Amino acid sequence: MMNAQAMRRRNTVARAGRGLAIAALAGLLNACVQQHKPMYSWQSYQPSVYAYLKDDGADSTLQIQALEKNIETARGTNPLP
Repeated sequence: MMNAQAMRRRNTVARAGRGLAIAALAGLLNACVQQHKPMYSWQSYQPSVYAYLKDDGADSTLQIQALEKNIETARGTNPLP
């Protein structure tokens, strides 16, 4: 028959083992999750619109080119489903 101290030690080891098993399972499940890809890309949209409005719309062709470039890079990184 085990004494009280040996039983406490056994229970403590069992609790620690369960905790480690739960942590390992959580880590394993977390590693299997796919990374979320953003649906939209706003790379240079705000700076180009700000520059356009700041210059009172002086050269809209530069803004159009910047926005088209932004669209092309967004299509390359986020292909349509």
